[in-house]
Amino acid sequence: TEIYTLSLHDALPIWLGGPEDIPRHVMATGPTNDGWAGRLVVSSNIVCVLTGTWGTPSQIQIFDVTAPQSPVQLGAFGLPFYANCGCIIDRRLYLGLLNYDATKGKATTNLVEVFDIRDPGHPVSLGRLALPELAHELLAAGPKRVLAMLGESMALIDISDPARLKMIGRPLSVPAYTGVMMPWGNRRLLITGAAAVSVAENELKLEGWLPGRGWRHRATREGDLAIIPSGFGAYVFQVRPPP
Repeated sequence: TEIYTLSLHDALPIWLGGPEDIPRHVMATGPTNDGWAGRLVVSSNIVCVLTGTWGTPSQIQIFDVTAPQSPVQLGAFGLPFYANCGCIIDRRLYLGLLNYDATKGKATTNLVEVFDIRDPGHPVSLGRLALPELAHELLAAGPKRVLAMLGESMALIDISDPARLKMIGRPLSVPAYTGVMMPWGNRRLLITGAAAVSVAENELKLEGWLPGRGWRHRATREGDLAIIPSGFGAYVFQVRPPP
Protein backbone atom coordinates (compact mmCIF):
# COMPACT_ATOMS: atom_id res chain seq x y z
CA THR A 1 0.00 0.00 0.00
CA GLU A 2 1.40 3.40 -0.96
CA ILE A 3 1.00 5.63 2.10
CA TYR A 4 2.69 8.77 0.85
CA THR A 5 5.05 10.19 -1.72
CA LEU A 6 7.90 12.52 -0.86
CA SER A 7 8.82 15.26 -3.29
CA LEU A 8 12.08 17.17 -3.35
CA HIS A 9 10.08 20.20 -4.48
CA ASP A 10 8.48 20.27 -1.01
CA ALA A 11 11.93 20.54 0.62
CA LEU A 12 10.61 18.38 3.45
CA PRO A 13 13.27 16.38 5.29
CA ILE A 14 11.94 13.44 7.30
CA TRP A 15 13.48 11.18 9.92
CA LEU A 16 11.77 7.88 10.65
CA GLY A 17 13.61 7.16 13.90
CA GLY A 18 13.34 8.71 17.34
CA PRO A 19 15.46 11.52 18.82
CA GLU A 20 17.92 8.99 20.23
CA ASP A 21 18.46 7.54 16.73
CA ILE A 22 19.63 10.75 15.04
CA PRO A 23 22.77 9.88 13.04
CA ARG A 24 26.12 11.01 14.32
CA HIS A 25 29.50 10.78 12.66
CA VAL A 26 31.48 7.83 14.00
CA MET A 27 34.40 7.29 11.67
CA ALA A 28 35.61 7.66 8.11
CA THR A 29 37.59 5.37 5.89
CA GLY A 30 37.87 4.92 2.17
CA PRO A 31 39.58 3.38 -0.83
CA THR A 32 43.35 3.45 -0.97
CA ASN A 33 43.38 3.49 -4.78
CA ASP A 34 42.36 6.26 -7.19
CA GLY A 35 38.77 5.10 -7.47
CA TRP A 36 35.88 5.84 -5.20
CA ALA A 37 33.61 3.84 -2.94
CA GLY A 38 30.80 3.10 -5.36
CA ARG A 39 28.85 0.63 -3.24
CA LEU A 40 28.95 -0.81 0.26
CA VAL A 41 28.05 -4.43 0.98
CA VAL A 42 27.24 -4.89 4.66
CA SER A 43 26.71 -8.00 6.77
CA SER A 44 26.77 -7.71 10.56
CA ASN A 45 30.24 -6.37 11.44
CA ILE A 46 31.74 -6.88 7.96
CA VAL A 47 31.71 -4.13 5.32
CA CYS A 48 32.97 -4.68 1.78
CA VAL A 49 33.74 -1.50 -0.17
CA LEU A 50 33.44 -1.82 -3.96
CA THR A 51 35.73 0.77 -5.51
CA GLY A 52 36.66 1.84 -9.02
CA THR A 53 35.48 4.04 -11.85
CA TRP A 54 32.41 2.73 -13.68
CA GLY A 55 33.28 0.12 -16.27
CA THR A 56 36.89 -0.34 -15.11
CA PRO A 57 38.38 -3.15 -12.99
CA SER A 58 37.34 -2.87 -9.34
CA GLN A 59 39.08 -3.40 -6.06
CA ILE A 60 37.22 -4.92 -3.11
CA GLN A 61 38.25 -3.82 0.37
CA ILE A 62 37.02 -5.74 3.43
CA PHE A 63 36.68 -4.05 6.83
CA ASP A 64 35.77 -5.22 10.32
CA VAL A 65 33.61 -2.48 11.90
CA THR A 66 32.97 -4.19 15.23
CA ALA A 67 34.51 -1.07 16.77
CA PRO A 68 33.12 1.66 14.46
CA GLN A 69 35.55 4.25 15.78
CA SER A 70 38.48 2.06 14.71
CA PRO A 71 37.62 0.05 11.57
CA VAL A 72 40.17 -2.60 10.70
CA GLN A 73 40.94 -3.50 7.11
CA LEU A 74 41.05 -7.28 6.89
CA GLY A 75 41.93 -7.69 3.25
CA ALA A 76 41.65 -6.41 -0.30
CA PHE A 77 41.67 -7.96 -3.73
CA GLY A 78 41.42 -6.82 -7.32
CA LEU A 79 39.11 -8.00 -10.08
CA PRO A 80 39.39 -7.98 -13.88
CA PHE A 81 35.75 -6.79 -13.93
CA TYR A 82 33.79 -3.83 -12.62
CA ALA A 83 31.82 -4.71 -9.46
CA ASN A 84 28.41 -3.04 -9.67
CA CYS A 85 26.70 -4.58 -6.63
CA GLY A 86 26.89 -7.38 -4.10
CA CYS A 87 25.51 -9.15 -1.06
CA ILE A 88 26.92 -11.36 1.69
CA ILE A 89 25.36 -14.67 2.73
CA ASP A 90 27.04 -17.03 5.18
CA ARG A 91 30.46 -15.34 4.83
CA ARG A 92 30.30 -15.60 1.07
CA LEU A 93 30.44 -12.46 -1.05
CA TYR A 94 28.29 -12.47 -4.19
CA LEU A 95 29.20 -9.79 -6.74
CA GLY A 96 27.38 -8.56 -9.83
CA LEU A 97 30.18 -8.00 -12.35
CA LEU A 98 30.55 -6.28 -15.71
CA ASN A 99 33.21 -6.35 -18.41
CA TYR A 100 32.85 -3.10 -20.37
CA ASP A 101 34.36 -2.69 -23.84
CA ALA A 102 34.97 1.03 -24.32
CA THR A 103 35.66 0.59 -28.05
CA LYS A 104 32.20 -0.92 -28.52
CA GLY A 105 30.53 1.24 -25.89
CA LYS A 106 28.79 -1.71 -24.27
CA ALA A 107 29.19 -4.58 -21.86
CA THR A 108 30.58 -7.81 -23.29
CA THR A 109 30.20 -9.89 -20.12
CA ASN A 110 27.69 -9.84 -17.27
CA LEU A 111 27.98 -12.34 -14.45
CA VAL A 112 27.67 -13.17 -10.76
CA GLU A 113 30.78 -14.43 -9.01
CA VAL A 114 30.91 -15.79 -5.45
CA PHE A 115 33.91 -15.51 -3.11
CA ASP A 116 34.59 -17.27 0.18
CA ILE A 117 35.64 -14.47 2.58
CA ARG A 118 35.91 -16.51 5.77
CA ASP A 119 39.61 -15.65 5.56
CA PRO A 120 39.30 -12.01 4.40
CA GLY A 121 43.00 -11.76 3.76
CA HIS A 122 42.79 -14.55 1.19
CA PRO A 123 39.37 -14.53 -0.57
CA VAL A 124 38.75 -17.55 -2.80
CA SER A 125 36.56 -17.56 -5.90
CA LEU A 126 34.08 -20.44 -5.68
CA GLY A 127 32.05 -20.09 -8.86
CA ARG A 128 30.50 -17.92 -11.56
CA LEU A 129 27.24 -17.63 -13.45
CA ALA A 130 26.70 -15.71 -16.70
CA LEU A 131 23.73 -13.33 -16.67
CA PRO A 132 21.68 -12.01 -19.61
CA GLU A 133 22.05 -8.41 -18.35
CA LEU A 134 24.02 -6.42 -15.78
CA ALA A 135 23.01 -7.02 -12.15
CA HIS A 136 22.09 -3.65 -10.65
CA GLU A 137 21.46 -5.16 -7.23
CA LEU A 138 21.74 -8.56 -5.55
CA LEU A 139 19.44 -9.40 -2.64
CA ALA A 140 19.48 -12.39 -0.31
CA ALA A 141 16.27 -14.38 -0.83
CA GLY A 142 16.89 -17.02 1.82
CA PRO A 143 19.94 -19.13 2.72
CA LYS A 144 20.07 -20.78 -0.71
CA ARG A 145 18.76 -18.10 -3.06
CA VAL A 146 19.94 -14.76 -4.46
CA LEU A 147 17.70 -12.40 -6.41
CA ALA A 148 19.46 -10.55 -9.23
CA MET A 149 17.83 -7.31 -10.37
CA LEU A 150 18.65 -6.92 -14.06
CA GLY A 151 17.13 -3.57 -14.99
CA GLU A 152 14.12 -4.64 -17.03
CA SER A 153 13.85 -8.07 -15.42
CA MET A 154 14.86 -10.10 -12.37
CA ALA A 155 16.20 -13.61 -11.89
CA LEU A 156 16.28 -16.07 -8.99
CA ILE A 157 19.63 -17.86 -8.54
CA ASP A 158 20.21 -21.17 -6.76
CA ILE A 159 23.34 -20.81 -4.59
CA SER A 160 23.06 -24.12 -2.73
CA ASP A 161 26.28 -25.23 -4.50
CA PRO A 162 28.53 -22.17 -4.98
CA ALA A 163 30.60 -24.03 -7.57
CA ARG A 164 27.48 -24.62 -9.67
CA LEU A 165 25.37 -21.50 -9.48
CA LYS A 166 22.26 -21.81 -11.62
CA MET A 167 19.30 -19.71 -12.60
CA ILE A 168 15.86 -21.00 -11.58
CA GLY A 169 13.50 -20.76 -14.54
CA ARG A 170 13.47 -17.71 -16.77
CA PRO A 171 13.91 -14.09 -15.67
CA LEU A 172 10.66 -12.35 -14.73
CA SER A 173 10.00 -9.35 -17.00
CA VAL A 174 9.44 -6.67 -14.36
CA PRO A 175 11.51 -3.45 -14.16
CA ALA A 176 13.99 -3.95 -11.33
CA TYR A 177 16.98 -1.72 -10.64
CA THR A 178 16.65 -1.62 -6.86
CA GLY A 179 14.20 -2.91 -4.29
CA VAL A 180 13.45 -3.97 -0.76
CA MET A 181 12.82 -7.55 0.36
CA MET A 182 10.16 -7.80 3.08
CA PRO A 183 8.78 -10.79 5.03
CA TRP A 184 5.31 -11.70 3.73
CA GLY A 185 3.64 -14.73 5.29
CA ASN A 186 5.70 -17.81 4.44
CA ARG A 187 7.23 -15.99 1.48
CA ARG A 188 9.07 -12.74 0.83
CA LEU A 189 7.72 -9.70 -0.98
CA LEU A 190 9.99 -7.62 -3.18
CA ILE A 191 9.01 -3.96 -3.64
CA THR A 192 10.71 -2.29 -6.61
CA GLY A 193 8.60 0.84 -6.94
CA ALA A 194 7.26 -0.45 -10.25
CA ALA A 195 5.87 -3.71 -8.88
CA ALA A 196 5.36 -6.04 -5.95
CA VAL A 197 6.76 -9.54 -6.55
CA SER A 198 6.40 -12.50 -4.19
CA VAL A 199 9.55 -14.58 -3.81
CA ALA A 200 9.31 -18.28 -2.99
CA GLU A 201 12.12 -20.83 -3.03
CA ASN A 202 11.61 -21.69 -6.70
CA GLU A 203 9.27 -19.02 -8.02
CA LEU A 204 8.92 -15.31 -8.69
CA LYS A 205 5.32 -14.13 -9.03
CA LEU A 206 4.07 -10.69 -9.98
CA GLU A 207 1.51 -9.68 -7.31
CA GLY A 208 0.70 -6.25 -8.68
CA TRP A 209 1.95 -3.08 -10.30
CA LEU A 210 2.83 -0.01 -8.25
CA PRO A 211 2.68 3.67 -9.23
CA GLY A 212 6.45 4.15 -9.33
CA ARG A 213 8.97 2.82 -11.81
CA GLY A 214 12.33 1.11 -11.72
CA TRP A 215 14.88 3.60 -10.39
CA ARG A 216 18.61 3.08 -10.08
CA HIS A 217 19.00 4.74 -6.67
CA ARG A 218 19.33 2.49 -3.66
CA ALA A 219 16.09 1.54 -1.92
CA THR A 220 15.92 1.04 1.83
CA ARG A 221 13.69 -0.48 4.49
CA GLU A 222 12.49 0.91 7.81
CA GLY A 223 10.34 -1.58 9.74
CA ASP A 224 7.33 -2.40 7.55
CA LEU A 225 8.05 0.54 5.23
CA ALA A 226 9.77 0.23 1.85
CA ILE A 227 11.33 3.51 0.71
CA ILE A 228 11.98 3.63 -3.05
CA PRO A 229 13.81 6.68 -4.45
CA SER A 230 12.39 8.34 -7.56
CA GLY A 231 13.76 11.04 -9.79
CA PHE A 232 12.25 13.81 -7.67
CA GLY A 233 11.81 12.30 -4.22
CA ALA A 234 10.71 8.89 -2.97
CA TYR A 235 7.78 6.51 -2.81
CA VAL A 236 7.00 5.04 0.60
CA PHE A 237 5.06 1.77 0.72
CA GLN A 238 3.72 -0.11 3.73
CA VAL A 239 3.67 -3.90 3.48
CA ARG A 240 0.79 -5.68 5.18
CA PRO A 241 0.40 -9.46 5.71
CA PRO A 242 -1.02 -11.41 2.75
CA PRO A 243 -4.76 -12.19 2.82
